[in-house]
Amino acid sequence: MNLEIETEHWPTPQGEWGDWEALARRAAHAAAQVEPALANARLEVSLLLTSDAEVHALNREWRGRDKPTNVLSFPMLARDELLALAADGPPELLGDIALAYETCAREAAEKEVPLEHHAAHLIFFCSLL
Repeated sequence: MNLEIETEHWPTPQGEWGDWEALARRAAHAAAQVEPALANARLEVSLLLTSDAEVHALNREWRGRDKPTNVLSFPMLARDELLALAADGPPELLGDIALAYETCAREAAEKEVPLEHHAAHLIFFCSLL
């Protein structure tokens, strides 16, 4: 798992999560279990924990939307390519995920859930096929 934290605002996850890499691994692994063909595939996810400003710039550049959002995902493989992966093959990059701190923190507060839980939820859904 490639993890990059670009803003000091992202706190260390609390409780059973361990750290952001462990949280992201658990969420992405849980998503892979939804598709039996991928249950044993060796997948990697690149996760960027950054600011609203950075996600706003990425959203404008890659999606043509001039606003921040909670999460952006950039899949690297099509669904049929993923399903063709062998369990004993080399690790494959599922894609890139970028989370915007300010938006994620606001949404977590509105939902009255810990930031870690909301982030795990977003990573899980971005990792689904």
